[in-house]
Amino acid sequence: MSISKPERHEQELKIFAMRHEAGVRVLRDWLYRERDEINARWPAQTGEDLIRLQGEAQRVAKLIKVIDIEPQFKQMEA
Repeated sequence: MSISKPERHEQELKIFAMRHEAGVRVLRDWLYRERDEINARWPAQTGEDLIRLQGEAQRVAKLIKVIDIEPQFKQMEA
């Protein structure tokens, strides 16, 4: 399912607005634990496993950013 950038921005703003809700706090804590686990495992990895962990780390960092830092929306210039 593909969504437009304005729709995605709207969804990220809703998540950011609910960052103090209990469920979002639990999710945030889980993401930080996941990040710490990835950081502990990646130095011993090589090849495809390392690439996979790098991708996971990027996704976790993006989700943490959506919760902790208000999403920025860059207007496309015509």
